Amino acid sequence: MRSPKAIIVAAVLALGLVLAGTVGAQTSADDSLFLVDDGAPPSGPELSVLLSQATNQDADAVRSVNLASAESFADALSSATLQLDGPLLLVPPTLPIPGEVLAELERLEPGLIRILGGPAAVSDDVRSALLDDGYAVERIWGPSRIDTAIQVAATAAPNADTAIIARAFGGADPTQAWADSVTAGAVAAQFGWPILLTNSEGLTPVTRDYLNASGIANVVIVGGPAAVSEQVRSTLLNMGLTVQRLGGQSRFETAVLMAQARGVPDGSRAIIVDGTDPDGWQAGLISARHAAANLASIILTAGDQIPEVSQNYLDQVAGETVTCLVPRSICGGAGVGDGGGSGGLGGAEPVVSYNPPPGSAMPPGEVINVHVDDPDRVTTGNVDIAPLDCQTTPIEYLPEGSASFSVVPTNI
Repeated sequence: MRSPKAIIVAAVLALGLVLAGTVGAQTSADDSLFLVDDGAPPSGPELSVLLSQATNQDADAVRSVNLASAESFADALSSATLQLDGPLLLVPPTLPIPGEVLAELERLEPGLIRILGGPAAVSDDVRSALLDDGYAVERIWGPSRIDTAIQVAATAAPNADTAIIARAFGGADPTQAWADSVTAGAVAAQFGWPILLTNSEGLTPVTRDYLNASGIANVVIVGGPAAVSEQVRSTLLNMGLTVQRLGGQSRFETAVLMAQARGVPDGSRAIIVDGTDPDGWQAGLISARHAAANLASIILTAGDQIPEVSQNYLDQVAGETVTCLVPRSICGGAGVGDGGGSGGLGGAEPVVSYNPPPGSAMPPGEVINVHVDDPDRVTTGNVDIAPLDCQTTPIEYLPEGSASFSVVPTNI
């Protein structure tokens, strides 16, 4: 049997910079996680809890938990560095706090809960309810998403010598405001680098002032000149900073460039996120800790399409594990890239080959069992039987991990 093509992305060190630290891996490198099924997708809070459970199997490794609004991405854009200490969970702006979030907080028993954003993003009633439950709670926020990012940097990475710069706003397409921060989250959480935000046209003064007052010497710009202009780059260079840009012609290419810059160690994982859905930020921004724990990179799809640059990269890297935060069929073999082949992230559907010796006889209806690597990844396949001329039933994957199909000899 030919297994589905392996998919994996991930990271050790590139960019010529020193690894600042990583989160201990919590998930098995042999497991593929499909956290979004093809039915009704989970809500933002539900998905954040599912990913936290998959990542933080050892609750003792969690020192704090971060909470952000499930309705707006603004304050979560810079959360990746905070995720070194614990997951990002999404909550509604007002009470009640979802039961699954409360249960996850009880399981993790964090020493501190950090609320990202002001009372308009996550209300003081939510904060009071958490205090009443006995948690230590602090709020990190500023008058804008750019100021909140600075407060996050000062809290989580006050001694960082490297920062990531990403665009703060998206103009007519709001997804542009978060796509680059999503892919930067894998690096920020792994290396402990803060994500700072700026206007696209020029370096925002408060961000400039923070850089001048900090010990940051290196800046990685995420996104092309349309996202973070050459004027911003020139300003950073004139400040005496070392500047590197990781930006492609699209958000998909930028994600791949980020993955390539980090390298591809064995046993790592790809995290697949929809980079164009208006709510895709929910899956993307909560993934930073999972990415750091599994040395994974975050790769973007365009709805149910796999862009050619993403498909080509996934086809080239080695490994077999993936965390799928888009509908399972996209990760499992049902998508087609923009001119980049077919078969979804896993390539073509599997082909089972059965080659009996010449002259062999087989009773009608004979059942053949073959091993499959991942019963959840592909639900149908093709059968190639030689030299017999046979009719076959479709492959049906069984729970125990084998594929069963019947062959009916028609010419012996």
